[in-house]
Formats: sequence, C-alpha cells, structure tokens
Amino acid sequence: MKCRIMQLADIAKIHTGVNVKGDAFGEGGCPWVMVEDLESALVEKTSRRLTPEGMRTAGVPPPQTVFFSRTGTVGKVGISAQEMAPSNNIIAVEFQTDKVLPLYGMYCLSAMRKRFEDAAETSVYRSLRLEDFRRFHIPVPSLPWQQRAAQQISRLQQSEDVQRQAIQHIRAATQAFFQQQFAQVVEEVIHQQACVYLGDLAELWLNGALKKKQDSVPVLYVATPQLQDWEVTLDTVSLAETEKAALQRCRLHKGDIVMNRINQEERVGQCGLLAEEPSEQAVFAQNTLLIRANRERVHPAFLFAWLVSPFSKHYLRSNIKRSTSFQCSLNRQALLQLPVPVVPLEQQEQFAKWFGLCLEYVRNGQQVLAVLDRQRQVWYDR
Repeated sequence: MKCRIMQLADIAKIHTGVNVKGDAFGEGGCPWVMVEDLESALVEKTSRRLTPEGMRTAGVPPPQTVFFSRTGTVGKVGISAQEMAPSNNIIAVEFQTDKVLPLYGMYCLSAMRKRFEDAAETSVYRSLRLEDFRRFHIPVPSLPWQQRAAQQISRLQQSEDVQRQAIQHIRAATQAFFQQQFAQVVEEVIHQQACVYLGDLAELWLNGALKKKQDSVPVLYVATPQLQDWEVTLDTVSLAETEKAALQRCRLHKGDIVMNRINQEERVGQCGLLAEEPSEQAVFAQNTLLIRANRERVHPAFLFAWLVSPFSKHYLRSNIKRSTSFQCSLNRQALLQLPVPVVPLEQQEQFAKWFGLCLEYVRNGQQVLAVLDRQRQVWYDR
C-alpha cells in the first residue's frame, strides 16, 4: 500500500470558531458546538443553538466538517451531521475530499490525541495553538483504502457509542435516584424551609498547586479535564512538576472533591470525586478548589451528588463572577453559603453504598472503551 505523509495545512481548510455574544443564542439558526458536545463520532445535536443573526456572526462550515477540541480537553473529535458553528475552543477541519475522506481524517486525528496533548501549552489550562495544529502530519493512503479503514473503525466506533450511552444512562440514573430518595428535603432547600450550609459541613481550599520547574516534585495533577461531574479516574491524570511548598496543603485523599473555580461559564462548578485513595501523591491544580467533607456530619458521596444536582448547579451559576474575557470565577463566600439538605448520616451512607455500585459499573464500562480504543489504534498503525 502506497501512503504519503502530508501536513494538515496542505489537505484541509483549518480555522477556529469565534466567541459570540449571548444575544446570538436562541432559535431558528444552527447548532452551536462546544467541547462538551463532542461525545460521539457523529455530532447530531448540541446543548445550544444560534439565531440566524448569530450564524452570520459565527461563520458556519459545511456538513462533514471535522471538529477538534483545542482548549481544556485537547483532542476530542466529531464530524458534523449538518451545518454547525464551532465555538472558539474548537478547530474546524474541512478536508479536501479528493485527498482525504472526512471520516478517515477524523479517525486519524483521534488516534493522534496523545501527540496533540503533548504539544498543547499548559498555563492555566491546556491549549493547542492553531498554527501548531496545522503543522501536524497524517498518513494519506489511496481513497479506497481510506474508505475501507473508515468502515472498519466505524464499526468499532458504534460499539464505543453504545458503551458511552450506557455510561451516561447510569450517571443520569444516580442523579434521578438522589432526587427521588431525598425529594422532601430537596424541596425544603428549594423553598428555604430547612437546610445547613456547605461551610458547616466541609473545609474549603481555593488555591491549588502551581506548576514549577525548580524546587519542585512530580505529582498527579488533577486539573480541569478530570472534572466531569463524576469520579476522578486517576489513571488518566498526568504527572506534573509542582511546587514543594504546596504539596502538604494541596494533597488529595480519598473522599476529596475537586471543583473548577475559574473557567468558562459552562465549566465553572464542575466537580470530580476521589472515590479511592491515590496510589501516588496527588494535588488539585491551580484555578480549582478542594472541598473536604467533615465525615462526622456528611458523607463525601452524598455531598458530591448534591454538588452536581440541578439546584447546586443553578446556585453556582447564579453566583459566579463574570469577567470581560470568557473566564468566570467562584468566590469563597458564595461556596460557604451553598445550602445543603438536612439528611441523617445513616441515610447518606445507604445512598453512598448504592452510589459505589454505580461507580463500579462505570469503571467496567470505561475498561471496555479502552479495549475498543486500542483496536481502533491498530488500524491507524497499519
């Protein structure tokens, strides 16, 4: 098989999305693609849409455009099923179809994710520059071979999508069970009839560990990409050189909750739970915060489920400080005053046992995804 190695800039039109204003969102226009929408190979629907006026501001590439996440979580990909506008954290790749089939090109980018992550700059968060992305190369065999490879990988991708949907369903079920199990006390919080406050139940640390090249120590660095309103999977956390002075203050243990404190509006407040004790030293990153439950008053799993509940999400979004840039932040006082339902510790522990079973189910599902991903990698290596 003959195969050329070609630079992305030579085989595709590559550009980023733009940061549109709030009045650009509404109905009548096309879907608006954010990093969170890249959950399957085919992007069919999104959480937000643009108005027709917003479409003119954003610029809309044609269907079969490959979307690539370049900020925060680097390397997620998806291909558009219709006209869709990418956000400013997305790179749009319009492959020249006489050279590269879009589906094949997308799978190449997916297989190269680790290389993209390594090339991304890390300050507050990971970000891959557009000019660096353009310089990457992919293998370009004949179009018939591309089609064959894409068909084989698509079968694996379909299995992955089914598995991801099952994981999403079990995660959604945990929140539905929580709302059902504690419906009365949640209503009491909503109507301000009875509650305690987060500051009475947990300790908060706002300033995470800084990355540092000198006088530093390598540790697991729990940052924004690991905070997906679920368990922090420590085997996906990268090592980073961080300041020694912060190790004691920022070190993480079983039951700790890490939350995004400074980020884009839709990501502020996203959480991650450490369900197991880290096998290596781990810290929470700069621009995140640590919530450590007082075990005598609240179970970490119960508190975590409340922090990702609709009420808490609304409370946090209502109390963020918006800056002139795309970043928003949470302050300590607002967090301390977050209302929490009054539930006996025994009932919290019963919920935690059921929640632990859900965590185990998702872990098994993620192992299946890892096997399927390795099988896809085989086709790329060929």
